[in-house]
Amino acid sequence: MQGFLSQSRGRRFLKKFGMALLWAAVVGSALAPDILLPGPGWHRWLFSPLERWERSLYDWRLSERALVAQRSEQLVVVAVDGETLAHGRESDDPDQAAQPWSRELVGRVILQLFSEGARAVVVDLPLEDLSPRSPRDRVTKDDEALFELLEKAPGPTVLSFRWDSEPPPSLGRPLRPWRVRVATAASERGALPH
Repeated sequence: MQGFLSQSRGRRFLKKFGMALLWAAVVGSALAPDILLPGPGWHRWLFSPLERWERSLYDWRLSERALVAQRSEQLVVVAVDGETLAHGRESDDPDQAAQPWSRELVGRVILQLFSEGARAVVVDLPLEDLSPRSPRDRVTKDDEALFELLEKAPGPTVLSFRWDSEPPPSLGRPLRPWRVRVATAASERGALPH
């Protein structure tokens, strides 16, 4: 009789909690190596094909949506591209003709957008480094000019940023200036303009 009762209790326990125990064993055995083993996640090989598939589906969904979407009149993209730089070469301001633009010029463009009716401005230009017009290791008048111009802006301005825990990859070799021979002259006097 005692054997019958113990079998009955065991069966009832497995019947009631068997599936939960099975799932606990499966999940525990899947997570234990990730917790106990150091290094990168061992399970990435399982999820990377799924993530690639999801990214391609996301791109496809956005491209299909773009075909039927109506362009909003409330949003304007102002691009700084080759055509912009070509028009900048024709202007009196030499800063407009070369990239990267000075911070003060970016601030003037932001104020110009507000004066033309923008309610908000989002700036997606690389501003994470020091200003190209600055000596190394310090904030300059150019950075201060951008700050002052942003303070004058009548609406919200959002500046982009990049958050990386790793430094950018090195070029593998040091950068050195190139010397190029432009002309040769028989003497110093022949090289000078007349």
